[in-house]
Amino acid sequence: MEAPLAESAVLATVDEPTADQAAKDQPAAMAERRKSPAPPPAAPPRALPRYAAGTVLQSGPGVPDWSYQAHSLQWNGPVEPDQSMRLVVLGTWLVSLWRLVAAAMLALLFVALVRRAYPGPRWPWLARWFGGVPPAAVAALVALGLVPGPAPAQTPTPELLQELKQRLTRPPQCAPACAALANARVTVDGTTLEVRLEAHADARAVVPLPTAPQRWAVERVTVDGVAAPLARDAGLRLTTALDPGVHVLVLTGPLADADSVRLEFPLRPARVTVSAPGWDVTGVDRQRLLADSLTLSRSAQRTRAGEPASVQEEFPPFVRLHRRLSLDLDWQVTNTVERIAPEQGAFTLELPLLAGESVLTPGLPVRDGRVSIAMPASLSRVQWESALPRQDALRLAATPDAPWVEVWQVAVGPAWRARFAGTPEVLAAVPEDPWVHAFEPRPDETLDVAIERPAPLAGSTVAFDRLRQDVVVGQRSTDTTLEISYRSTQGGRHVLALPAGARLQSVTSDGQPLAIRDENGQLALPLQPGAHAYVLTWQQDGGAALVTRPGLVQLGAPASNVTSTITLPQSRWVLFAAGGGVGPAILYWAELAVFVVVAILLGRIRSTPLATHEWLLVGLGLSTFSWSVLLLFAVWVFALEWRRSWPAQVAPWAFDAVQAGLALLTVAALGSLVAAIPNGLLGTPDMRIDGFESQAGSLAWFHDRIPEVLPQPAVVSVSIWFYKAAMLAWALWLSFALVRWVRWAWDAFSAQQLWRGSNREPKPRVQ
Repeated sequence: MEAPLAESAVLATVDEPTADQAAKDQPAAMAERRKSPAPPPAAPPRALPRYAAGTVLQSGPGVPDWSYQAHSLQWNGPVEPDQSMRLVVLGTWLVSLWRLVAAAMLALLFVALVRRAYPGPRWPWLARWFGGVPPAAVAALVALGLVPGPAPAQTPTPELLQELKQRLTRPPQCAPACAALANARVTVDGTTLEVRLEAHADARAVVPLPTAPQRWAVERVTVDGVAAPLARDAGLRLTTALDPGVHVLVLTGPLADADSVRLEFPLRPARVTVSAPGWDVTGVDRQRLLADSLTLSRSAQRTRAGEPASVQEEFPPFVRLHRRLSLDLDWQVTNTVERIAPEQGAFTLELPLLAGESVLTPGLPVRDGRVSIAMPASLSRVQWESALPRQDALRLAATPDAPWVEVWQVAVGPAWRARFAGTPEVLAAVPEDPWVHAFEPRPDETLDVAIERPAPLAGSTVAFDRLRQDVVVGQRSTDTTLEISYRSTQGGRHVLALPAGARLQSVTSDGQPLAIRDENGQLALPLQPGAHAYVLTWQQDGGAALVTRPGLVQLGAPASNVTSTITLPQSRWVLFAAGGGVGPAILYWAELAVFVVVAILLGRIRSTPLATHEWLLVGLGLSTFSWSVLLLFAVWVFALEWRRSWPAQVAPWAFDAVQAGLALLTVAALGSLVAAIPNGLLGTPDMRIDGFESQAGSLAWFHDRIPEVLPQPAVVSVSIWFYKAAMLAWALWLSFALVRWVRWAWDAFSAQQLWRGSNREPKPRVQ
């Protein structure tokens, strides 16, 4: 008893109607086709690979499915013909160079701060190396490559315009098969050949007529008893035009003095009858044309001794027969017949079958171990499929003195071992699978193939191709959803171990709910052959904690493409995360480390009113939601410090403009700093969480392959009230510090003089 792989393979047979019935039903079929378009041709049935009895096929491991960055561009609105678009995409080496330049500019910033923090002769090399670096160079490097270019609009391509034209000028629905031949009757009377055709036309159509080049001269063609006008198409074939309806065409003409006549039918009739006394007919089987031609050959008894030989066919048929034997779970033979001679024209040929070979392709006559092959004039090769019974030995023999040559290929599946004797193996013209052995025998050579099946090795029959574990953490409980995509080569049961204390809520298979339950944490899943998916949901007691991680899940088999996500409530402040694989990155701590170094250097500058600890406190308070406010505050501090020491030897209008600018900068800096207080108290901290499918409050990890245990990533978080309390303390400290900074700012702003006006001379300020 053999079990199917994914579904049972059924080789169906269709009862073909008889010729008389086909002729009667032809007008009705044509009328029905006028009402509805013809359905697409059905694909021939093919046998699916099956399991051998007792065979256990290994599923193999899942293949990792990596995904990379994708960028989408979208426009909304009309597109003008003169608009264009240009994409500038930097390569890998340019991106690497850009990052090196950014790191170098950051290093220059540190050097400048060190020079200000530690002035004096202790650092002469700094002045020698970096003293001449202008600030404009830094701004130019930062802005490099950020200017966008013009954009190309996408206009219809010539291919699209051509397709639209074809849709507008499409032919009738029946084209190109607007005419069909229901019956054809071939009559030979002495030296005259007559072909009577019954044609059905759906629309006005041009019908190609039967011909026998150099053997039959068509002298008269009538349509419904009236002489018909004749023409030749691009292929120089004889044609005539038919109006819609059913017509009778009669072609008559003398035959040449030849031993054989090949009558070609460019339009193949459904039924063919031949009345030719003294002639043998090939190419017709049960009143059905095998290809697009039939051959009339004079009977041997009609040739009298001493009678001069008649004209023979110029090129007798000669072909190349490829036999490809596929030894797998099912043994099959793919036979391909390639035309060698004649280069054009149709012919029929009988070829021998292998011992035990059963033809699967329908429509091929088989008699006495030989198959009749019809090669149409328009084809250069014909192929058919056959089945072979399993056996311990095969013998292939090349037939001598035959109008064909053979090429053998034996594809040995991984479940079999074959040894060859006789005809030597050759190297294929095109390298193929190393399991394929090629042979080109000479006439009368044989090939003996000894076949055995080695003992198989044990392996897994199930593979987990993709898993996704979504953990949603609440205040008092945790919900988990596990999505499993698997492949199995056979049915059975697979046991999963759920986490301790898990309460199973639902199980679905391919979207359909299953009524199963776990026993002591062990869940037995029924597996089906093929590719399927499970979705499991369960709940556990216990919510968010200092360290949050999912429960331990035992899969019982390796898995690939595993995604784990942890979603925390908004009342938690994420501090750290770890879990291996490709996971989230909390960029806040790296930014904070850089800021601490900068704050220490800024604190060494004695001319500013802020000490090192004050720079640290201001940055810590602003770091979780806006570095830009901190940058604006630092610009304001240094601008006022520069204003304190400015000699102000400029025109009055320039002095007043600088004062106005400093006033606007003061309003913007202090306003942003004060507005940051409610944002910190009411908002949530931005920890700059980035990485694989990760964002604030939802962190994800990806593992390409794992053993039998699902990953247990961990997230360190505390209550958001710790952050609120810290922000409240920072706001209180900032309110007192602002009073002192405003007093210092007023002194720096009003140094030497507060305002000049256009007509007043500057007066020194009385200290």
